[in-house]
Amino acid sequence: MSRHAALWLLLPLAACGSAPLSGTWEYTDEEQLENTCSDAIDYDGAEGEFTVVDNGNGTITVDPLDGTDPFDCDLKGSDFDCPERLAEVVDLGGGAEAEIRASAEGTFKGKDKAEGTQTATMTCTNQQCENIAAMVGIPSPCTVKVSFEAEWVGDLEE
Repeated sequence: MSRHAALWLLLPLAACGSAPLSGTWEYTDEEQLENTCSDAIDYDGAEGEFTVVDNGNGTITVDPLDGTDPFDCDLKGSDFDCPERLAEVVDLGGGAEAEIRASAEGTFKGKDKAEGTQTATMTCTNQQCENIAAMVGIPSPCTVKVSFEAEWVGDLEE
């Protein structure tokens, strides 16, 4: 077999090798990398389980298991990009509303480990929010960015 033919046979195997295992994963924040929301937002990290389903088409579906909606991520080799992990308007009380947007990106370090960053941005959507944010010293918009690690812990339970 020629070297050229052998490379064509190995390419599909290499592409399959970067897909993460479907199942339950454990998530742990590692370090806060950025916080433009001031000390008024005291983010002390998060951890917990989530599920991943490899859709077999260059995407995965992640269910955060935290009450927020599942979201899709694009896979390019071992890199993943989840451009809209969350997008919602939240009621902060007193008529104040803010839009929260979150994204995630990173790399699978094999089929059962991942590392990356998650970025959340808060933007006031009305004057009441702007007033409250100014009183407590939070700029609008503001961003919190954290690094994380994740590890596969088992198959999906039926």
